[in-house]
Amino acid sequence: MYLNDTARVRHPRTDFEQRLATITAVEPQPGQQPGDWYQLRFPHGQTRWYLPDSIHLRTRDDERRCLLDALTAARAALRHAVHLAQDYDASIAVDLDLLAIELDATVRYRLDVPLGDPDDHSDPNPSEEGVR
Repeated sequence: MYLNDTARVRHPRTDFEQRLATITAVEPQPGQQPGDWYQLRFPHGQTRWYLPDSIHLRTRDDERRCLLDALTAARAALRHAVHLAQDYDASIAVDLDLLAIELDATVRYRLDVPLGDPDDHSDPNPSEEGVR
């Protein structure tokens, strides 16, 4: 681990520790276990010291992949909720469908990738066997 690497706390205890941080200082502990101490600076300016086994390095690409996975899961859940709401309350289904469309548009605009066909209303949890 080096200065200016980005990292996450393995077991965050506060809200700000859940954010991606930057290594801003290293305090060497030659010959001592468990090793050097690393200072992380979080986006709102908070800093804390951690041992190496308490943090893991993350690149922007790692974070992007995790974000896209989470957004894809959120979209699938929204589409499933739309399907369920159609039989419960059509107005809820319309609102959720608009939310899913906004999510698609945001991801396309901000991350420059499509999450998939916005008109795909297929069941995200199809059964393994045919319906009888």
